[in-house]
Amino acid sequence: EGAVTLAVYLQYAKMMGIPMCAVILFVAIGVNGSQVAVNWWLSRWSVSGSSDTGYYLTIYVGIGLGACFLIFVYQITFVIGGLASAAGIHNRMLAAVLKAPMSFFDTTPSGQILNRFTADMYSIDVLLVAQLSSALGLLFMMVSVFVTMVAVMPYILVALVPLISFYSWVQRIYRNSARELKRFDSS
Repeated sequence: EGAVTLAVYLQYAKMMGIPMCAVILFVAIGVNGSQVAVNWWLSRWSVSGSSDTGYYLTIYVGIGLGACFLIFVYQITFVIGGLASAAGIHNRMLAAVLKAPMSFFDTTPSGQILNRFTADMYSIDVLLVAQLSSALGLLFMMVSVFVTMVAVMPYILVALVPLISFYSWVQRIYRNSARELKRFDSS
């Protein structure tokens, strides 16, 4: 209740295009891999005890610039894919309105129809793309952090099980509250 179903995400991804989704996922994995590599290289540099700063700094800058480039590519591809999905949603919505019977226009105020094409499409064009991009980035960051933690200390899994169940409980409470606040704000 209040959660977006997997079918909705899959429909959005389908409108985005399967190749674009694959590129976005591949680049998101690369972004998080490069961020882990930056942290790993910095830790290796800090424990090396070497006075060859130029060597470590050059590689650190190279990995950092690669991470920045991947973040840029991730944002650009997500925006392009999001706009393709928004265009698909708009076209489907326009086709549905054009095929609607006259009784629909008699009973539905024109302002409500215009609001769907302006405010709702703005939400899909701008807000949804930004929020999905952030959510996907955070999801991959969380996965990379979990994988790193388990690789370094496998026994941390014992602590993660109660933390994940606690997080799920908090999420359920938050989702219900956020849904009611959104309904209140919309009216």
